[in-house]
Amino acid sequence: MNHHIRYWLFQIPGIVLAALVGGSLYYFERVTLSTAFLILGAWVIKDAALYPILVHAFRTEGTKTGIEKMIGMVGTVRQELQPEGIIWVRGERWKAITDSPQTITKGTLVKVIHAKQLTLTVAPYEKDSVEQHNSTEE
Repeated sequence: MNHHIRYWLFQIPGIVLAALVGGSLYYFERVTLSTAFLILGAWVIKDAALYPILVHAFRTEGTKTGIEKMIGMVGTVRQELQPEGIIWVRGERWKAITDSPQTITKGTLVKVIHAKQLTLTVAPYEKDSVEQHNSTEE
C-alpha cells in the first residue's frame, strides 16, 4: 500500500472524532452549524498541513528490521568455518555457516548472504575495500 494512502487512512479516525465533537456540540445547541463545520474543517486543514512532515513516517517499502539488516554486511571470522563457526559483524559475535566446501580460516573477511533465526550464512569476501568492512574491533 502506498504511503500517501496509508497516511490518510490513519487520519480517518481523527476526522470522524472531529465530526462527532462538532456534531454533538451542534446537537446540544452549544455551537452553530457553521462552527461545527469549522471544527471539522480545521481538523482536516491540520492533517493537510502536517502531511508533508509526517508522510515519510508511513513509508515501509524496503525497510529491513532485525536480522534482515545483516544481509550484505562484512565480518571477520573468529573461529574457523568448517562449515560452522563464529564470526564478528558490527561489533557482535554471530554463529555462522558457509556453503563453501573449503574451510574459511580465522581472520578472513566474509560477507553475509543469508540470515535465518540466529545463524548467518556467509561466503568469502573478495573485495579489499576498507570502507566496505563493517566489522569492528573487540
